[in-house]
Amino acid sequence: QSDQLAPKYIKKLQLYFAIDASSPIKSLMKDGDDYLIHFVPSEKITLRLGTSFISRQLAKSNQPAEDEKTLYQENCGLWNDKLERIEVSQENRADRSTFYHNLYRCFLFPQRCYERDSGQNPIHKDFYSGEIKTGYLFMNTGFWDTAKTLFPLLTLVDQPMFEEMLEGFYNVFLESGCLPKWLAPEEKGSMPGTLVDSVIADAAVKHIRDDLMPDFYQAMIKTAETQNDKPEYGRTYSNLYREFGYVPGDNEESVNHTLDYAYSDFCISQVAKVLGDAKGESYFLKRSLNYQNLFDKKVGFMVAKDRDGTFSDESFSPFSWGGAYTEASAFQTTFSVFHDIAGLISCYESKEHFQKVITRLSNENTSYEVNTYQRVIHEMREMERNGFGQLNIGNQPSFHLPYLSAYIGKPYLYQPLLKQLKTQLFSNSITGLPGDEDNGSMAAWYVFNTLGFYPFCPGSGEYVLGIPTFERATIKLSNGNQLTIKTNHSKPQYQFVDHVALNNQTYRHSYISHNLIAKGGLLDFSLGIVPNEDCFAKTLPFSVTNTL
Repeated sequence: QSDQLAPKYIKKLQLYFAIDASSPIKSLMKDGDDYLIHFVPSEKITLRLGTSFISRQLAKSNQPAEDEKTLYQENCGLWNDKLERIEVSQENRADRSTFYHNLYRCFLFPQRCYERDSGQNPIHKDFYSGEIKTGYLFMNTGFWDTAKTLFPLLTLVDQPMFEEMLEGFYNVFLESGCLPKWLAPEEKGSMPGTLVDSVIADAAVKHIRDDLMPDFYQAMIKTAETQNDKPEYGRTYSNLYREFGYVPGDNEESVNHTLDYAYSDFCISQVAKVLGDAKGESYFLKRSLNYQNLFDKKVGFMVAKDRDGTFSDESFSPFSWGGAYTEASAFQTTFSVFHDIAGLISCYESKEHFQKVITRLSNENTSYEVNTYQRVIHEMREMERNGFGQLNIGNQPSFHLPYLSAYIGKPYLYQPLLKQLKTQLFSNSITGLPGDEDNGSMAAWYVFNTLGFYPFCPGSGEYVLGIPTFERATIKLSNGNQLTIKTNHSKPQYQFVDHVALNNQTYRHSYISHNLIAKGGLLDFSLGIVPNEDCFAKTLPFSVTNTL
């Protein structure tokens, strides 16, 4: 492909390869843009392939030394090691198959973009300077999608690899000047926000790579506070957000940018807290409440606001996609306040009013208006096909929505919903996902929800309890401990959690801390046919408002 036709990054991103053949080449012919290789006839011809993003020499050294049988056995061993980190037992074989299909996808991304030198040290190509650097690098991950499901799962079952990933993400900061948003392998700037902040904060509160946190903290602040000349780097509207306390509506996807920035501010405050910076913690925690600036009490949704402080609600429709919202409408976007649902509830007239709104979220029809998209995009069609009202679990903005009633002390309201989402929308067939899987994000959502707990707000150190799927599941945690999740009465008609016990002691909270999970033990769910409103005490999951 000529330089004139190639994408700009092609000049930096080159794939070198080396192929050895077990039979000599008889002839090499050019056929248009292709080459036809004719080998000396042989009963069996083996090609040994090595690739590299760095050099021809490394491509040669990356060729496998083992024979096919040994390679097959080694790779089976590697995959079995990954998949055996969570073992599930269930009479229904299709359920087990669906689970491992999704668990497999969780280990596909992000992909390694580093290699090993002759001394087996990690090295990678700096795609911004073209130089070869030491250290780890990863690619093909978008944090808007993966930050709140995939990476929290890796902290539990693949922490050594997650630690390498963190180092790789920091290398991106050193080489590009901003923390990454979407690596493929350079920064592509797709989607709003800088939700790698969520990954860092989650690691900080779980005390993973404490050695990196002082540097990450400074990188988070720089990325948040410095407007980059390139809009795809860092916070696209950083200056406007600081000036107005929100991103004005004359900017694309202004509501999503504002809400994501507010959540990232919370994440920065959590890293500041871990590092003992009380001033930084207070500053960013206060700024994390900026989401309130876009809540329009008149319509009860997050709405774009003009620079003069006027809401753009004259023609507002909660069914309208695009414009101020990303791959969604106000129905899915309004509740993207992961760190402060209690504060969001206070924006409504009462908890009862909030309950009516989230009830409507699921019970509403699947109508949508294409608005600025000017066409039906696949996320709209998937919501329509899935048939769960405005709760579009086929896309990331809806991943946390089923759990909202936990924050009004009524988790029993979402338990049947979770069970239906898992059983109706996921399977082991070629149509077994409700939407675009996006680098392991949807697969990790399924894995968490079959286990019975979910990282609603990464960076809080908590998981909200759901309803498990399997009769028994054992998680082999990266710290060497094991957590066994046992479910009594996992048949279809048992749609509610009747009783929970942790290590044989009644557990009445609707959430569980990471520290308790990390200790391992036995988490025992007894399910019921009708709801038990007294199963959980009136203790609510984490919200910033409840800590102030």
